[in-house]
Amino acid sequence: MAFRCKGNPYGLDEMELRTYENHFALLSRQVQFWPPPDQVRTAAVKWETLAHLQAISGIQRWAVPEMHIISDGDPIDDAYVLKRSHSDCGKHVILPTAPKSSRTWAHLKNNTNKDSDEVWIAQQYIPSLVFLGEWQVIIVGGQIMSVTHTHRLNNGGWSGIPVTSFLSLEEAGKIWYDALLSCLLDLELDLANRKDESQSIAEWRKKIVNPQRGDIETR
Repeated sequence: MAFRCKGNPYGLDEMELRTYENHFALLSRQVQFWPPPDQVRTAAVKWETLAHLQAISGIQRWAVPEMHIISDGDPIDDAYVLKRSHSDCGKHVILPTAPKSSRTWAHLKNNTNKDSDEVWIAQQYIPSLVFLGEWQVIIVGGQIMSVTHTHRLNNGGWSGIPVTSFLSLEEAGKIWYDALLSCLLDLELDLANRKDESQSIAEWRKKIVNPQRGDIETR
């Protein structure tokens, strides 16, 4: 859905975007697209998907970051990361470490398309997910098709690494806990003013992603 964003990479204005959407809708009636356009639009809303994940985690008793939709004028909590719906590829994600000017309603409204159902979501900030990273899993028909480990770069972009070997949950949990203790001071720094990523964080990631040692049977 990046083509709908302000300053979209395709250089389309509002009228051209409407024309594109109309033509794409007509074409999708004649040609099969995967994933189906309607499913792409549903996924773009984000909040519906997040609500489903929250419901699943509640049943499974998994701990997940607290999140809620914020409206114009609501207070913006410094402990929350801000994410806009109908956006992808890491766009419209504002961390607590971002400049204060980008965490204002003036900035949020300036980055929201008019006459759209776009909303801003505040999600509890979990530093380890940003710096140590997270696994993104694609499941088709109940089968795991691919796993990618992602972490945020200092320039605001993201790095993704295909994952082909894994630790057991017990091993990964211990390393993760040790990494959090070791990197605690680094995680509390204002990364907006840092030029180089902490070497310790990078080294801890190497132990977690595609490990060369660990549970051989699992790998």
